[in-house]
Amino acid sequence: AEYMGTALLTAVPLAALGSNVGASYGPVTDGYELSQSPSAMLGTGNVSVALVPLMLGTNANEMTLFVFTNASEARMSPAELEQAVVGMFGAALAPAVLAQYPLSGFALAPPAEAWAAILSDVVIKCPVWFDAAAAAALGASVHRYSFEYVPECGLFPPAAAPYFGVYHFSEIPYVFAVPPSTCQFTANDTAIALMFQGIWGRWAHGVASWPAYDDHRLTYVIDTTPAEKISPCT
Repeated sequence: AEYMGTALLTAVPLAALGSNVGASYGPVTDGYELSQSPSAMLGTGNVSVALVPLMLGTNANEMTLFVFTNASEARMSPAELEQAVVGMFGAALAPAVLAQYPLSGFALAPPAEAWAAILSDVVIKCPVWFDAAAAAALGASVHRYSFEYVPECGLFPPAAAPYFGVYHFSEIPYVFAVPPSTCQFTANDTAIALMFQGIWGRWAHGVASWPAYDDHRLTYVIDTTPAEKISPCT
């Protein structure tokens, strides 16, 4: 397919682009740059993936942004949590899943926090871990990180911030060292921004700050005290 620039694209009637609606959070499979999604390429053992160095990252509390901005989910009861888990995993698997996220492990709004943790793992974190492992197995240079710094200057007021933790896209202000319009970076925020930019910059020049993701499933933790941990997804 011939590449379509911005000027040509804006001249195309909207109806010609189809009626598909909804958000997509992955690379666009356009048949030009990508003939398959990266995950599909990994699943079929497409070795061309190995030609591209990868840095894959996730945030500690990815789905709190979506759960705690949804009134019904934010106020869900333990029974509603169980119902949601049954709906996602089926009645046979639900008890084992719930056992991995006991309500005793959460303090603010336990059912909603547990649901956010489950969704974070199922929707984002574990798929990224699996893709990292698959790419490494094909010979790609893969580095995996987990952003676990709770913003001191974030989108939410202090009373709400603890519910969101290290929410989806909370790393972006640190990547670009530009605080949200709601506040100014603290000294800790500034230090994290410098750390993040250093990590990304060195990696882009082929000098990673931590070992590659391989059979040991090593993940670099970005926080005030950087650390390394092993992927819990197997």
